[in-house]
Amino acid sequence: IFLWFAQKAENPSLFLFPGLLAALVYLWFNRKMNKAYAREIVKNLKQRLFVPEHQMLGVLDGADNTLLKDIEKGVLQEDEEISIAYSSVLSKAKPERAVTLLPRRMLSASVATKDKMIRMLQPLGSEKLCDKLRREIGHGDTHLDATLYKALFESGDQVAQQKLTGLLRSESPRLCAAGILGVLIYPVPELCEQAKEEWVKLLSDSRPEYYIPGIELAVPGMENYYLREPFFGMIQQVLVQMLDQPISRFQIAALKMIANWPTDNFKAAQASVIKLSEHEDWKVRREVIHASHILSYDEHEEIVHRAIEDHHPDVREASVKSMAARYSDPRQWLISILSECQFGSPRARQAMIEYLIEYGTSAEVLQSISVAMAENALQMHNAIKLLDEEEGHFTPGIILLRHAIEERMHELIDLSLLALQSSTHDSDIEVIRAGLKSRDRRHFSNACELLSMISHGRLISLLMHIFEGTGDSHPGTAEDVFTSIDDILKWIADGTDPWLNECAAYLNTTLSSKSYA
Repeated sequence: IFLWFAQKAENPSLFLFPGLLAALVYLWFNRKMNKAYAREIVKNLKQRLFVPEHQMLGVLDGADNTLLKDIEKGVLQEDEEISIAYSSVLSKAKPERAVTLLPRRMLSASVATKDKMIRMLQPLGSEKLCDKLRREIGHGDTHLDATLYKALFESGDQVAQQKLTGLLRSESPRLCAAGILGVLIYPVPELCEQAKEEWVKLLSDSRPEYYIPGIELAVPGMENYYLREPFFGMIQQVLVQMLDQPISRFQIAALKMIANWPTDNFKAAQASVIKLSEHEDWKVRREVIHASHILSYDEHEEIVHRAIEDHHPDVREASVKSMAARYSDPRQWLISILSECQFGSPRARQAMIEYLIEYGTSAEVLQSISVAMAENALQMHNAIKLLDEEEGHFTPGIILLRHAIEERMHELIDLSLLALQSSTHDSDIEVIRAGLKSRDRRHFSNACELLSMISHGRLISLLMHIFEGTGDSHPGTAEDVFTSIDDILKWIADGTDPWLNECAAYLNTTLSSKSYA
């Protein structure tokens, strides 16, 4: 209509201003809507993806069914990875709903996804579920059928029990293994000897498609068999064989079994586990940490301490949990390490802080850790100031060390703010972190201004001294002030940051103490 009137008018330019105004209003509303949409996306991601599973389970126990409905929708998602993730939470928190909902999702799922969902349903058990599982047999591959039979046998299903003789005679190693499981856990006395013989055959075979189903029979309920000879020794031998395979999938499967192995006396696997601690696949390195209980104390400590500096966050997380698990109060140990010690690189400390945040450490405690990170950052700022004064001795070693310390200083500032994100200002802190990382001066100054408005007095004072470049004018401890490069090198040596120690070592090799004394 507007265009029709514009064509009829003698002077179309009269419509130019209203049209321009309408376009501007549209752009303004579009921008506002995009921002609101983005905020909702971030909010949804935070609530649905970044809530730790143990906290998610606690929320589901409450009276509000909104989150439960969202999770049920997630189970029915077309994307199978998303569906599996939601199914895992639902099966643990609301098993009665999982028994009804997961079979519905399985109707349109791939064979691999069906297999995973059956494993989730397996411990739940119900006659209704058994009926659904029986109907699935024969509609997938032998791997899926074996999983279905195992689930039915462990549920004590009497209908499936009638298939045991045929399964033991099956040419498929997976179906045969399912039959062995059924015979031994029901048990069926007249078939027990045959089942044991078939199990020995699987474990004795050199082909992975045979011996892997054999070792997978070492499950709860089968302890009376696999913890005794000949099975115990044969399974250990197969596990060592799998560790030495060049395929990550086999190595990970073996390490997971070793992690739950009922004895620490497994010397045959020790050398392989140590070797795999430096594997290129981060999933292998992570599982090595879980399996490292079979190693000596010194070997275990070396692997765990090296892993806390790993470039992959999941490996660092596993390392932190392994280290903390040795203490009666893991959280208190981490709090003391972060507050009192200059322990590890910033990414190692980040793994520790995230562990504390995940397990609900109080905001007050995290604020004290935040201050400790800021104090360490101020020390680094003072070290940078001293290095900048060494103009007469500006060697490559000093330049490298200065850049390394500056990099660490900015990372520690970010960590001090990360620890604050559990406070009431969590959304503001997130914005501040982004602003301080920005190379735009306006964003940086705005972040500093917002930071100064948040009432964490000691922290703000420390950080503002760094940003304003006043450094050691801040009333701190004597350790904050350096009088020579020797002081800086000693301070670095007292810490355990690998990169700073390497830079300090390089400086020592390129510059004698006399040149800067």
